[in-house]
Amino acid sequence: MKSLKENKIFKLDKNGLSLAFFIKKKNFLITKKIISDLEKFSKKNNNTDVRICMHLSKRSKMQNMINIIHKKNFTTRPHKHLHKEEIYHLIKGKMKIEYFIKKKKFTAILEKNFNIFRMSKNTYHNIIPLSKMIIFHEIREGPFKKTDSIFKK
Repeated sequence: MKSLKENKIFKLDKNGLSLAFFIKKKNFLITKKIISDLEKFSKKNNNTDVRICMHLSKRSKMQNMINIIHKKNFTTRPHKHLHKEEIYHLIKGKMKIEYFIKKKKFTAILEKNFNIFRMSKNTYHNIIPLSKMIIFHEIREGPFKKTDSIFKK
């Protein structure tokens, strides 16, 4: 059985914020096996954060990813995207989403088995792993630009 790195359907990209595998096919089914292979890749590489990008290009108008984030690597802080919404669908683990509306903090806890959270544009938010590792599906408007994120002071 081929690993993701050896599989000709995936191309490894080391240039982003985390390691990413891009899928080379337009139509593709993400299975439990593929997510398991992604998890194995992460473990084999010192529990690195990694993702599968289901969008065909970094310039795609819709960014669609399976993310693995380890609690020990977690470094983000509250931020917002002025013109872009995001959707988080937890697959494995437990995570907290903190978001702020008119200086008031709200919290959503996502646990595996069908928890989905929609984040409105122009809303400060932060995801926080509550388990050692989280795997989640993220959908957001693209293309990704470093200048899209405005960090809370």
